[in-house]
Parts: sequence; C-alpha cells; structure tokens
Amino acid sequence: MARDGVRGGGRSHGDLPIEFATHVVHEQSVRRLPPRAVALAANAHEAHQAFRVGPSAWGMQFHPYFSDAVIRDYVQCFAPSLQRTGMDTDALQQRVQATPRAASLLTRSAQLAEVKP
Repeated sequence: MARDGVRGGGRSHGDLPIEFATHVVHEQSVRRLPPRAVALAANAHEAHQAFRVGPSAWGMQFHPYFSDAVIRDYVQCFAPSLQRTGMDTDALQQRVQATPRAASLLTRSAQLAEVKP
C-alpha cells in the first residue's frame, strides 16, 4: 500500500511510512470519492484504498484488523476463484505477513474519533 505523500495521511495515517504492508481482499471498489473527500492511500489495484471526509471520518478498503492467519484462511477459501483468474495461490500464501503498522490505524483512528469533554 502507498500512503499519499503529497496530501499525507492527515492525523490518522500521518505516522505510517509512505509504503506499508496491509491485508487487502475485496470484490467491490470505490470508483469515485465522496464530495470533499481526500485520498489517503492507494495500491496498484485500487486508486482509493483509504480516504478521509472531514476531520474524523475515514474509509478504508484494506483490512487493518485482519491477522495473517485470517488472510491465509481467505486465500485458502477463495483459492478456486483466485486460480480461475490466473492467481498463484501458493505464491499468495507465501507473501502473507503480519501487518502491525496497518493494524496501528485502528488504535489511532479510535483515539482521534474519541469525543473530548
């Protein structure tokens, strides 16, 4: 995943490196951002992997809450359909890794969204 280094990640994604590992699995795409949304991250497959609308609303297509075990199960479960599209599921399984930097977004986003008296 590549964080938008020009606009930055704002308060939620700002401490991530420009490129970071995360788990991605979906069949739907954000083709167009909502009005006034700011793109925060993209990859080779999706132009809008993460975006922000206003000061405390974020959208993410990747899955920072997935563990490497969960994504391995996804690859195994969807292996037949992935293989039909030409994907090498053995290679995908070998590339799966823990993604602690991406997972840190959960805590960071919760802290930023917390209402302060």
